[in-house]
Amino acid sequence: MLAEIELSLVSSRMQIRMANTKSTAQLGYKQLQDESAKLLRPFGFKKKGSILFKREGDIFGVLQFQSGPSSTKTEISFTINFGVIIASLENEYRYNQIARYPSSVHLHVHRRAGQDTWWSVTNETDLPAFNKYFFDLVLSDVLPFVEKYMNIENVLSMWEDGQSIGLTEGQRLRYLGKLKKLLEKGKSIRGIG
Repeated sequence: MLAEIELSLVSSRMQIRMANTKSTAQLGYKQLQDESAKLLRPFGFKKKGSILFKREGDIFGVLQFQSGPSSTKTEISFTINFGVIIASLENEYRYNQIARYPSSVHLHVHRRAGQDTWWSVTNETDLPAFNKYFFDLVLSDVLPFVEKYMNIENVLSMWEDGQSIGLTEGQRLRYLGKLKKLLEKGKSIRGIG
């Protein structure tokens, strides 16, 4: 009887370990996130979960990995949401949320990498080749966009010109009004100039 219980416990532990084992695709996706964090660290970015962010006062530059609903253990589909958060445009509760965990759901200027491209990492993906392609995209498209709009004057100019990358027209007008009031009051917002 004792031998059967021990055998059952060993079998249960093996099943738990096997269930917790990451696939090559999952490890590759995690590696892509970790290597992206290393790539952006010299530009002031930090990593928190699937989010890479940079903070300058009330301005946050954000790059967030979003896995798709159809992802499986052997194929991870994902996209990158990126842009800028101007935390001082939000009420105190949301400001505190953003300060603790800046996320793409809070973005005031927003895009998806590759014009809404979704990629897949599978067990067969050539990770070195894919990572090189992906890092080139981040450095040539994502980073310049984020750095441009971390300057409040660029956001203000865009919104005044009637453009609203990632916002509805109503949101653009509301945030433009709030931003102008903050600037008129002389509120210190880093990201100017």
